[in-house]
Amino acid sequence: MVLRRIRNMVVATVNDNLDKMENPLVMINQYLRDMEEELSKARHAVAQQEAIKADFERRLTYSQKMKKKRYDQAQIAVNSGEEDLARKALMEMKQHEEKVLQYEEIYEQSVAQLVELKEQLGKLEERIQALRDKRHTLVARANVVKAKEHMNASINRIDSNSSYREFQRLEARIMDMETKANVYTAYNFGGEQTAFTKLEHEEDVEKELQKLKEVQKA
Repeated sequence: MVLRRIRNMVVATVNDNLDKMENPLVMINQYLRDMEEELSKARHAVAQQEAIKADFERRLTYSQKMKKKRYDQAQIAVNSGEEDLARKALMEMKQHEEKVLQYEEIYEQSVAQLVELKEQLGKLEERIQALRDKRHTLVARANVVKAKEHMNASINRIDSNSSYREFQRLEARIMDMETKANVYTAYNFGGEQTAFTKLEHEEDVEKELQKLKEVQKA
């Protein structure tokens, strides 16, 4: 008993999954969900790239400021006769100068990558929106198909229904009764006409006979 119930549950689950696989609307909705997940990932990637760009922009700005600051400090130290201090300031200036070059390159790359990601994101958003719009059309078409299938199934059920067949049998019987009644009426009406015609002929004969008798008397 338990095994039979388990088997029935498995069969029902498999059939349900098959129905879903064969249902185009289910597949369309699943495809849209997958696309929207990809869209979410793409937006997250764009946000991360914007954060990276902003970070290197801050680093670049800071290194540029420190480069200028150390250069100004070196000038002050030279003017004050502090050559060692000037050398130290110039050394740090060179370090910041290298960082400026490094950050400029990375910043430019991050900007280019961000532009590319945003373009891809825009295309993906347009494609998903087009699919959403098309989904409404497909849903409407699918509903029409379902309605037609339902009507066809209803008609088939009616055609195969014993009550409907009995109704057709009764209709045929009534038509047969109507035909017989019409024939009977026509027959009776025709018989009456024949009787009336016979009486009329007999009257004519009697009149003619009377005329002949009168002629003989004359």
